[in-house]
Amino acid sequence: MNLKSDEIEGGWYILKDWNLEDFDRNSIITNLHVKYGVSPFFRVSVQRNPRVPDAYSITISPSGLGLPDRYYYYTDQNDPIQGAYKQLIRDVVILFSQFTRTNAQKFGEDMFSYEKRIAEITPHIYESINPVNTYNPIKLSELKITVSSLPLLDILSAMYPECNISEETEVIVTSIHYLTEVSHIASTTDKATLNSYLIWTLVREYLPYLSNEFTSTLNLFNGEVYGYQRALPRWEKCVNLVRDVMGLAIEAGMESKHPITNISLGVTSRMFDEIKKSVEQRLLKLHISSPLHKYLSNKLSRLQIQIGLPSVTRNASYVKDYYSKLMILKASLFDSIKNSLFFKRRAEERLLTGSRPYDNIISHTINNPTRISYIASSNTILVPRSVLTAPQFESDFPSSILYGRLGVEIAEAVTSSVLPFDSQWTADFKLLSPFHLTVNESYEAIGSTRSCILDFIENNNLAPKFSSELTISTLKHLFAVSVAHQALNAALRDSVHLHQPSLEKLEESNLFFLSYAESQCSILTKEQDLYDNVVKYALSKKSLLKTAWQLLPEFNDVFDCSARHGERCGDMF
Repeated sequence: MNLKSDEIEGGWYILKDWNLEDFDRNSIITNLHVKYGVSPFFRVSVQRNPRVPDAYSITISPSGLGLPDRYYYYTDQNDPIQGAYKQLIRDVVILFSQFTRTNAQKFGEDMFSYEKRIAEITPHIYESINPVNTYNPIKLSELKITVSSLPLLDILSAMYPECNISEETEVIVTSIHYLTEVSHIASTTDKATLNSYLIWTLVREYLPYLSNEFTSTLNLFNGEVYGYQRALPRWEKCVNLVRDVMGLAIEAGMESKHPITNISLGVTSRMFDEIKKSVEQRLLKLHISSPLHKYLSNKLSRLQIQIGLPSVTRNASYVKDYYSKLMILKASLFDSIKNSLFFKRRAEERLLTGSRPYDNIISHTINNPTRISYIASSNTILVPRSVLTAPQFESDFPSSILYGRLGVEIAEAVTSSVLPFDSQWTADFKLLSPFHLTVNESYEAIGSTRSCILDFIENNNLAPKFSSELTISTLKHLFAVSVAHQALNAALRDSVHLHQPSLEKLEESNLFFLSYAESQCSILTKEQDLYDNVVKYALSKKSLLKTAWQLLPEFNDVFDCSARHGERCGDMF
């Protein structure tokens, strides 16, 4: 699976005899977005409209950085990741051109400095976590006044020709401040620097598909970012590429060949019902206002679960129609990648002109094929087929084992529906106004618990980089473990107690927490740990397990642990 270097080398204008007098900024930016799926300065996507259920809107969000997050541009000057990125640019330039090592080094420094300018205005990732902050609907005619240097109308018209895009078209901009500032940067950059940056974004996008001489330097860079010593084999990259494009076909085929049994469906559904009841009981204990409790209870009562793909989407005729506009050329990877881009655009265009009932479910299934998730815009828990297959799942496993593994994941998805920031989506699939009392109160209700968790993380040095937003994902996880344990006890209340063979000394709660702890047994590199903290705002599994062991009363009670972290973290656990 290789691209030939000359397939993208033609775009490397700065290394050719390119006449900068003929440089057309808007034309190049448009071509990169439309023809190559590259996103310099901003990214265009199609997302659910937060105020119109079942409708979709064009969304414009920040883009253009080569490093995973703006944080990496502001570490120490001798930071190995910064050095590896500059070296990546330098080595690629040398491979593509006749640049000397000195000139290539300068090119790398220049590109890093230019991207750092963009990083300065790029919003923190945590700002995009809150959907209320990112919902900024605006017409293209209004954007034309403040971001006139970016050819938004031309790009959107070419990307979605069947949607009749005009200046009256309303789009959602996740950060108007960023788009305004980056437009200013683009308009004030000299031609040579801007040309270099645009072409670097093109090469950076397609670099993973080039031959080994190109990917070897990329592997060295990724090794510094994620800490692994050996890159993914080529075949695994191919599998990921196929799954990205053919995700529905793969899932539909696997479900047809290995269907989810009725017993597994029943076990999962009963677990879901018990967990919902437990969350409802927890809501009664929280110190929140009556209107907020009513709002969350209503949302919880209307929460649905989707196990595997909807049956209609597994039909061969549905899958064939879904991929009818996808063309794969076995002899040309580059053309196939561009064709897959065209296919995705047509799928997005269909969403804009009139979505089908299960498009949202399909999209989330493709993006999260191995993890249970909560779809806020549909108020639905999605349980993919893969989590209900051996060895992770067997329907005749003891309940304590099932709740400790699958139950915690379901509980985390259920609690997401009633905790910030997904709680800001209503049961009617609409996003609350930022001025709605529920928005502020739901966030304030967990304030003391978040502070307690943050203190514990800082005092025990459980994260390379601390942030208050890190506590939200941690709080959800701890709450989910506690809720799943409560649901297990409720499910076993009227059943006959049986000890498991060879585990006679262990009660159900012991097995639950052992099963949960086993699911958290993984050790990450320090680089991957930092990436998860910075980009995903998540603790490592090892740190999550330590936090649960110290802060959850039932965890301590079951194992008779004397070491506890001060007071309980509020009334949530």
